[in-house]
Amino acid sequence: MSGVPPFEVAPESVFQVEDPEAKLVEYKAADRKNLAIYPELDQLAVISATPRHYFPMENGMSNISADAIRASEGSMHAAVTGHKASLGTGWEEVNRLAGRCMDTKAELSPQAETVWVDAQSRSLAERADAVSKLAGVFPPVVIAELALNATQDQIARWQAVGATDPLLKILEQVKAEGSVGAGAG
Repeated sequence: MSGVPPFEVAPESVFQVEDPEAKLVEYKAADRKNLAIYPELDQLAVISATPRHYFPMENGMSNISADAIRASEGSMHAAVTGHKASLGTGWEEVNRLAGRCMDTKAELSPQAETVWVDAQSRSLAERADAVSKLAGVFPPVVIAELALNATQDQIARWQAVGATDPLLKILEQVKAEGSVGAGAG
C-alpha cells in the first residue's frame, strides 16, 4: 500500500519494525526552564512598550492591583494612540474600496470616520472627576464621548430616554425653581 504511513497510531494498534538496525526512542517532555525565551520576552516587553503581564514570564508580575496594571499599560496606550490617525484614514480607504468591489456597490460617505475605542481602563471615580471638570467646557455629547467612551448609538439612546423620562423633567423643573429662589434671596 503506497501512501500509508509506516505506523498507524492508535491505542489498539500493533506494528512491526522490519529493519533490525532500527531503534525506537522515547523522549521526555522538555522542561520549560531550560528554554531561554524568558529573557527575550522581557526585552521584547521593554522595547515594544508592552506590559510585562501580557507575557508568560517566569518571575513575572502577579497579584498586582488594578492601579498597577493601568500604570504598566500607560506607555503601550500612548504608543498606540500615536498611530490611530494614520491607521484610521487607511481603514476608511479600505472600506471605500471594498464597497466598490462588492457585487452590490456600497458607497461610504466622505464624512465617514473611524472612531477608536479608548482601551485604557479608568475607574468610575476617574470618569466622574473628568465629567465634572469638563462640564463647563464642553457640551454633554462631547463629554459623553471623551470621558465615558460613549458611542453615537449610546448617546442617541440616552438623549431619547432623557427626552421622555418624567423623573428627569421633574429634576429639571426643581433645578430651575431652585435657581430662581436662590437668586431672590
